Amino acid sequence: IHWQKGIQCHDCHGGDSTTTNFIQAHSVDSGFRSFKSPPDIPESCARCHSDIEYMRRYRPSPRTDQLAEYWTSGHGQRLKSEQDPNVATCVSCHGGHGIRAVTDLESRVYPTHVAETCSTCHSKAELMADRQYHGRPLTHNQHELWRDSVHGRALLEKGDLSAPTCNDCHGNHGAVPPDVDSVANVCGTCHAKVGAL
Repeated sequence: IHWQKGIQCHDCHGGDSTTTNFIQAHSVDSGFRSFKSPPDIPESCARCHSDIEYMRRYRPSPRTDQLAEYWTSGHGQRLKSEQDPNVATCVSCHGGHGIRAVTDLESRVYPTHVAETCSTCHSKAELMADRQYHGRPLTHNQHELWRDSVHGRALLEKGDLSAPTCNDCHGNHGAVPPDVDSVANVCGTCHAKVGAL
């Protein structure tokens, strides 16, 4: 999607776009930015995605709060507090160089692919082994449980794009598990009659 919109390598990585000399183009003196650690990624993406004037070139009413939301998520909090190199960042979900529009059927964050994308980390027992949320261990079987649920079957077998997948209940950039005091509101976004009881 970036390439389609005219955004090129130097727009993210910096460097000298006027030369074909690899060394000059990638020198620190030319402003080249390498992503050496996971915290570099959200801040780099936010250079554009948090700038409303810049984003309005592409959409009339863009969301520019994704970075702020990310830092409130379980992923962002763990990245900020523990510098965890295995925590999800923008590229973990959207991809690195092959980022596609959310509406693209091949996008990693298209509704029919979201659960699979989340499961690339959340289905790994060794990665989830020492992770907790509010003192409770995170499991690694959420994808298979969801896939066999009424929601998973509606989305994957019946093609019902209104059926919830991971981000519909947990949130997108500010992803966290719903707590006891928010479950009714989360479920009520779809099940309005039940939520009103």
